[in-house]
Amino acid sequence: MLLAVYFLIALAAVAATALLSDAGVAILILLFFICFIGIVGLHFLVLFVTSRFIDPEHLPEKIKPFHRFLTLSTIGMMLAVMRVRVTVRGKELLPDEPMLFISNHFSVYDPMIAMLHLRKHKLAFVSKKENIQIPMAGRFMLASGCVSLDRSSAKKAALAINKAAENISTGRCSMGIYPEGGTNRDPERVLLRPFKSGSFRLALRSKAPIAIAVMSNTRKINKQLFTHVTMDIIRVISYDEYKDMKTNELSELTYNIMKEWLSR
Repeated sequence: MLLAVYFLIALAAVAATALLSDAGVAILILLFFICFIGIVGLHFLVLFVTSRFIDPEHLPEKIKPFHRFLTLSTIGMMLAVMRVRVTVRGKELLPDEPMLFISNHFSVYDPMIAMLHLRKHKLAFVSKKENIQIPMAGRFMLASGCVSLDRSSAKKAALAINKAAENISTGRCSMGIYPEGGTNRDPERVLLRPFKSGSFRLALRSKAPIAIAVMSNTRKINKQLFTHVTMDIIRVISYDEYKDMKTNELSELTYNIMKEWLSR
């Protein structure tokens, strides 16, 4: 959406120039590209400058709307440039309250697409620390509610789970996890990797409804010019339905729901 706005601004500048001067077509086309690239460049300059004021060690209690706006608008621009079209089905199943979002995981684009298209729910993700260490992007991830997961020790992983549960229970944002524990790089051979049951401690601690989703076609984004991605919200499990379960039982339940859908 924002990319379209930038396009229209550049087009308006060219139209104004055409009305006020006798510039030729070639000059007008060149002016359009200069204006458009300049506006997009200004967007990334604002990103860079803003990121300098985000302190990963002292994040505000509430997520700043401006940080979320910059994060999601940049994701939207990226997907638009890559010609990705997204269809979301089952959004009406999602609760109004903060939730735990789980999905299969094919690509680095999965969390970006989910955050953008579920922006009403202020979705953020538990992400491995290597992603959070990406210059500029990592700071905006943290400012948007994402939680860094350090898997080098059980204690550090537990701290991340506690922080994510706090985000949900305080209403700061909804949280997403990929219970497969990583990207499924061979979905043709392995439809769905086994779930890490420990990740469901987040559900039991936050007492949040669990939204189960299935992503399709995201692994093709870098392989073709146009990609149609679908995200299906297939079921929402309330806390009352799983409160007496252990993490391995909850893991098995959600795994079977997701695998049944993928096997159709």
